[in-house]
Amino acid sequence: MIHKQELHGTHYSLPKNAKILSAQYQGKQVYFWYYFDPKLPQETETYKFQVIGTGWEDNLSNYTFLNTVQQGQYVWHVFYRLMSET
Repeated sequence: MIHKQELHGTHYSLPKNAKILSAQYQGKQVYFWYYFDPKLPQETETYKFQVIGTGWEDNLSNYTFLNTVQQGQYVWHVFYRLMSET
């Protein structure tokens, strides 16, 4: 089952078996989509998302790149990681 979540903060609890798929602008907001099997146990784990602009400096060595999204003249890069990771 694919779900959509508005990306308006940094921390999200998702099902433990979730696979994060993509991030895009829809209307005036960034959303991310993830897949999970509702037949599996629904334990959750917390992910942290970072959205940074082109040219910004940030330590993203423990993050996974998800997607680049554009909002008019602005370009944003979306990254995520499990909170249990250092």
